[in-house]
Amino acid sequence: GYDCIMEIWWNTREDFEAAMKGLGSPLHLPARLADELKLFATNSNPVCTVEDHDSPVGPNNQIPRCIPTFED
Repeated sequence: GYDCIMEIWWNTREDFEAAMKGLGSPLHLPARLADELKLFATNSNPVCTVEDHDSPVGPNNQIPRCIPTFED
């Protein structure tokens, strides 16, 4: 089971890395662990990372002749 599923987006990989560095900081660890004990079953907290990429492929794997933009 899951306590929750959360989706977080960052603008850049560098922003993600900075956030993860902050979460792993020994300065924040005691407060975070105390909070997690109140919220989560900490014996198993799976984490998945997904990288999202834009694709020019349309329905039925067809590549469109022109890719529309929102600047028009």
